[in-house]
Amino acid sequence: MAWGVVQGDLGRSIIYREDVADMIINRLPPTLHIGIFAFIISVIVGVPMGIMAAVKRGGWIDGFITTTANFAMAIPNFWLGILGIYLFSLTLGWLPVQGYVSPTEDFWASTKYVLMPSLVLGLSSMAILARQARSSMLEIIRQDYIRTARSKGIKQKIIIFKHALRNAIIPVVTLAGLMLPNIVGGSVIIEQVFNINGLGRLLLQAVFNQDIVVVQGCLILITVTVALANLLVDISYNYIDPRIRYK
Repeated sequence: MAWGVVQGDLGRSIIYREDVADMIINRLPPTLHIGIFAFIISVIVGVPMGIMAAVKRGGWIDGFITTTANFAMAIPNFWLGILGIYLFSLTLGWLPVQGYVSPTEDFWASTKYVLMPSLVLGLSSMAILARQARSSMLEIIRQDYIRTARSKGIKQKIIIFKHALRNAIIPVVTLAGLMLPNIVGGSVIIEQVFNINGLGRLLLQAVFNQDIVVVQGCLILITVTVALANLLVDISYNYIDPRIRYK
């Protein structure tokens, strides 16, 4: 069995009598598309928000970002998805209600279909990254070398982006890497809400049908994703902080 897994043979589904590997490959593109989009949104929005909150500590910007992040972490994904469907699809008609279109078929339509699921999926990750970025940046800007840079009259932007950000970003990168599997796991709920035939929905159906072979195959893929994410994070340390060297 173990050697078969290494070769890509995950067995056959008990219910559908199909190769599990083929089932996963067919269901993987929508999950990857939405997951990567959600991850990118959470990083490019969450990290700058956290840095801005740290720089403006104690002001209304800090309070607004912190409060928004706390609310975003507390809101369940399924409720936010239903609310988004009601507001942006049924009421305003801006986005499709449900379904998925491959970007190879129609790129613009595909973007419209994945936008809302990606935002819903990435919102909690965005909030967590914002809080972590704020905490890390606050810790760094209190260091002596930052005070020295300020006493020399160096501009605030240079201090933040050249001296503080590189050191503050390391915990954020670690957390972002650990969130990749969570985004894959979160697709179970999102794909149900938005009626997307992805890997998350396949896993949920397999659990309900007690199709152990399919569940096992999906969990193996998630495990590999966790391992690869940790590996990429470790490799990235070497480029983010030159002081870190692997021998």
